[in-house]
Amino acid sequence: MRDYYVPDTVTTLTKAEFVTRQLTIHNTEGHAFMTQVEPGSDQSPVALSNTEVTTTAETWYDAFVTKNS
Repeated sequence: MRDYYVPDTVTTLTKAEFVTRQLTIHNTEGHAFMTQVEPGSDQSPVALSNTEVTTTAETWYDAFVTKNS
């Protein structure tokens, strides 16, 4: 039993498809994914590398699938 409704029209991605999508967004949007900077810090965000985007996407996907399985 879920607390929410998921329509049948939602696209489900495999882990590989999700990572590819994230990398495409990152590289198409001028390195869309940046490092997080603490509020008030004098540091500027830096674009993540493709390896960092891949690792972040895989970690998020694994956590999401585990939580929602």
